[in-house]
Amino acid sequence: MLHREPTLGRMEKPHFKIVSPGVIGFSTLASLSFLGPALEPGLNDLRRYDNSFTVSHTYLYNNNTLVDCDQVTSKVQDMLSKWYYQETAKDNQSTIIILTPGCTEGTMLNQLAAKWNVLLITTINSDIQIRFKAQSPTWVTTSIAPSVYQGYMCLGLLRFYNWTSAYVLVDEGARNYFTNTAKLTLQLMARQYFLHVTFTFNSRKSDFDFTEMLTKMARERRDCCKSAGDGKMATVCLLPISYFRTIFTETLPGSTTTMTTR
Repeated sequence: MLHREPTLGRMEKPHFKIVSPGVIGFSTLASLSFLGPALEPGLNDLRRYDNSFTVSHTYLYNNNTLVDCDQVTSKVQDMLSKWYYQETAKDNQSTIIILTPGCTEGTMLNQLAAKWNVLLITTINSDIQIRFKAQSPTWVTTSIAPSVYQGYMCLGLLRFYNWTSAYVLVDEGARNYFTNTAKLTLQLMARQYFLHVTFTFNSRKSDFDFTEMLTKMARERRDCCKSAGDGKMATVCLLPISYFRTIFTETLPGSTTTMTTR
């Protein structure tokens, strides 16, 4: 369905152009810096079949303007469109494939892929849209837990324990995974009128006074949802248990997400 047949009736080997837009660096686990080492052996394996088809691969990134997921999401369509039309202007016979981990830009890429009838493969990001083939005719993902559900997961856990309000503590200096989870959760809380108070701090700039915040919280509510990583959970765990009952979310080495209650 996706292969364009050569014109003039010539028998030519199919050529696949794989393009990977995204962010370079270690600000997020959805970085091309993590995907690249896995892609290279796979591409080398595909090139063993050069007698049947050929493969080329391009990374699309900009270290000056695309340094995190939010920036990629806002600019990826312009960047990818420019590359796509430049490539198809000089070669309209090759099959193009978009392969990327995806931060939060999956739906933006899907809009283009659906219009162009181009295969889109994401390894991390996904969205509810992928269920509807009319909206996502060429989108497939290897992710078992689409990031769009992170907010629903956190709010669902609070409601499972019959909690009707919460303090939400957001570390803006944490990795993008945690800040994105917090953003999705807060947006969902607002839409569903779930009572919450939000505290923000940046662990890269200064330490947060957990004791003061928890003392105030204990007088008003006893539930706290925390989105932070890099060992910050240990700081709270050292505080007296009489302060609160808390849900902790933290990604430990090996990218295993754990949740515990106190």
